[in-house]
Amino acid sequence: MFSWGRSGQKEYWIWIGVIVLAMAVITIVLPNDSGLSRIFGIAWIIAWIRRLHDVGKSGWVVLGPMALQFALVLVPIFALGGNFARALTGDEAALSDEATPNALYAALVIGTVLLIQIGFSVWLGIKPGDSGPNKYGPSPIPQPAGQADAFD
Repeated sequence: MFSWGRSGQKEYWIWIGVIVLAMAVITIVLPNDSGLSRIFGIAWIIAWIRRLHDVGKSGWVVLGPMALQFALVLVPIFALGGNFARALTGDEAALSDEATPNALYAALVIGTVLLIQIGFSVWLGIKPGDSGPNKYGPSPIPQPAGQADAFD
């Protein structure tokens, strides 16, 4: 059963692995199906939130990297106009010789967005969780027999 509680490092890495594998398979089998990609994107955010809860932080912290990613995509679209937007989507007309700077900039933006995603995911995966219970629930790691859990 799903809960917004805590997710230990092992559970987190398993879920991230499953999500990445599923997204890779979907990209190969159904390359134009963005609906399933969105579902797995939401699953990734949920994994982030549960892991943030384990390290004692609010799930709202995910808004930081997400806002940065959206800003990296939206600001150039408004600043550079339609050619940049077409370059982001891989439109052939935008990839012509006169649009090459926009295509290169789009590749740089996509790479930076991926680095933010990967960096935040790795940071969450290697940061140790709170030992014992915190305000988001009991520790996902079993406690030694002598320690009582505050939520028991």
